Amino acid sequence: MLHTLSEARTAVKRFVGSGTCDTDTLNAAINEALERLLDLQPWECLKRNIRITTCNNCISLPYEAETVLAVDLNGIPGRAYGQMYQFLASGPGDFATHGGGSGFRDLADMGDQWPTMFDIPTSYPTSDTDDVYPEGMRLAAFSTNGADAVLASVTVVGKNFKNEDVTEDVKIQKWHGGVEGELQGRWDRSLKLSTNSFKEIIRVLKPETKGYVCLYAVDPSRDFMFNLAKYHPKQTIPGFRRYRITNKSYGEFTSILAMVRLRHVPLVSDNDILPIDSIQPLKLMVMAITAENAKDAASAATYMGAAQAAMTKREEAKTMTLGTPAILNMDYRLSIGRRVNGRGCL
Repeated sequence: MLHTLSEARTAVKRFVGSGTCDTDTLNAAINEALERLLDLQPWECLKRNIRITTCNNCISLPYEAETVLAVDLNGIPGRAYGQMYQFLASGPGDFATHGGGSGFRDLADMGDQWPTMFDIPTSYPTSDTDDVYPEGMRLAAFSTNGADAVLASVTVVGKNFKNEDVTEDVKIQKWHGGVEGELQGRWDRSLKLSTNSFKEIIRVLKPETKGYVCLYAVDPSRDFMFNLAKYHPKQTIPGFRRYRITNKSYGEFTSILAMVRLRHVPLVSDNDILPIDSIQPLKLMVMAITAENAKDAASAATYMGAAQAAMTKREEAKTMTLGTPAILNMDYRLSIGRRVNGRGCL
């Protein structure tokens, strides 16, 4: 059964400190308890399937997704390799110099907490000339909500073409008519750009906004725009996890089905849905934190163990049935069986 943040407040308010009805205090306690609960085990309730289609050599997960657990690429099962994959002595080597991989199409982890979904391009093609190699690009930010264009801006920390540190507040502007993708005006006049040109973005700081905010790299001399990221209204220190697609040429479309594990995203609104489907583990974890804050280590450990046990029982109730089959999985890419049955069933 799904529960909202409002319902969770009602359930735990007696156990936060000596009892409270303060919304901010309750939200903080619930979010701390959820963060601890989600990290106890790889719970089934945190798994989701997502689909991504891309022509790029890498993908970025949605901000609420933490890591890829399993993946199919163009309908074929693949692997999700860790960050050390390209540094193995007998491995594929540096992906930046070639496609990498073993001939198969897989995902290789590029790490978490990237401030944008994609890097600022070092070059781009045009219809009438050879590829253009700009010395960095200027930035523009847009929102679908006019309220964000009144006071809000995003702070971008990065480097310019000389590798010097650059920090600038980029004004958030409203898409024309509030329709994403529509602009009207001229660059540096009605359409504002960053003063500095950026080669690399290291960190983005963003206020909570009413609408989604898109960050673009812009070359105003040729009216070229490149989408760097789209930020959720609640993201304030944006971070994305990226994966490189091995053995892939730029411009070639890849369809990806991935099973991902969700990360903890703080709940703030009354109707936000809890990532777990039971109030009991949450209540017990809140009690554990209250005991911990009171320096009662024994009670805190007892309540935390009870919270984990309650979550385990809830997971078993959803996944375990009489006669559950055992599923054996093995890697048979280079086996004779794979060649003989053509990836079909014999």
